[in-house]
Amino acid sequence: MVSAEYDQTRLEDPFILPGASVADPAAATRPLVSILIPAYNAQRWIAATLRSALAQTWQHKEIIVVDDGSRDRTLAVARQFEPLEAVAKLGTRL
Repeated sequence: MVSAEYDQTRLEDPFILPGASVADPAAATRPLVSILIPAYNAQRWIAATLRSALAQTWQHKEIIVVDDGSRDRTLAVARQFEPLEAVAKLGTRL
């Protein structure tokens, strides 16, 4: 059974997830958005691409960079962004 409090909150915020706790709306109301960035020899563009992804206004996001065996410094440049919380995963395929 859905409580009246949940129903009212649901009307106010369409991003409330079904079954989410209304007591902690900051954690329960916003879905995670994954930004997937495939890269191959993208050393010249990867930093600008990552800055653009980080500048997105959606707060609950993760950025995943998949390097497809680049022969340039794509992965090294992307790793410079790794300490930032939103850059969740960096991987390479050889």
